Amino acid sequence: MNHEAKKILLRTLTEQVVTETLKVNAGASVKSTSTKHGEIMAKVARWQQQLEGIRRDLRSSEGLLSVRYGNPRKLDYAGRQSLRSHQANIAGLRQQALVLAQAIADLLAAMTGPDLAWEALGKAFEKLVDGGDDLGLTAQESQELTATIKQLDPGGGGTDYIPAPTMMTDIITLCIALFVILTRKKS
Repeated sequence: MNHEAKKILLRTLTEQVVTETLKVNAGASVKSTSTKHGEIMAKVARWQQQLEGIRRDLRSSEGLLSVRYGNPRKLDYAGRQSLRSHQANIAGLRQQALVLAQAIADLLAAMTGPDLAWEALGKAFEKLVDGGDDLGLTAQESQELTATIKQLDPGGGGTDYIPAPTMMTDIITLCIALFVILTRKKS
């Protein structure tokens, strides 16, 4: 596959991923038990395999350049220009591959959306209310809760927060308030 074909392929894949992300963002979050989630994850797996193939091809092309041209200092002007041109092409493709990887990551983030994050946070608070002071979470559930809270924090965990001297009271108040908000009937 030549350079232009690789550019077109990367652009096409990126457009497909962005289109799928827009579809997910237009609707609600995709639950992991739905068939839509399975379909999207199959597409993501295919896109990731294609991306990995392109990355391998780029590494191979870089190796081929080093074998083909050897030491750039021993090349004449035309040889150095050809080497620079090939290196610029590879750098451009690598940049497009990064854009595709970011688009895939954005799609995966859109699939877990705020609806599922609030749902997971509500379940954690129910465990807190039912279980007393201890959440009783496994290590994986604890990591999921931490990721959920980070996702819901638009400021990215602001560093200007100073905890109150009675942190336990603040935590209990926050838990009760969020539990009431999450369990009330929406009208």
